[in-house]
Amino acid sequence: MDWEVRPVGNSQFTIHPYPFRRDPLQFAILARRIPKRRYADDLELQAVIAAAQFYNIRFTLRSRTVNNSIHAAGA
Repeated sequence: MDWEVRPVGNSQFTIHPYPFRRDPLQFAILARRIPKRRYADDLELQAVIAAAQFYNIRFTLRSRTVNNSIHAAGA
């Protein structure tokens, strides 16, 4: 199935067709932030990743309806 995902705000997205029972659906993923640079090799990159702290990135998914569509009439 193809989904159409569109940003509608800070960490908020609409998805169509909406596949979940709960609307809106809030969730978080664990991430680690590392410096954006070239690493000497895979071992150096792995060491930097292993040392980085985890943090949550929170998202909200909503169904796309006429009321929250990002398309405006006449746009």
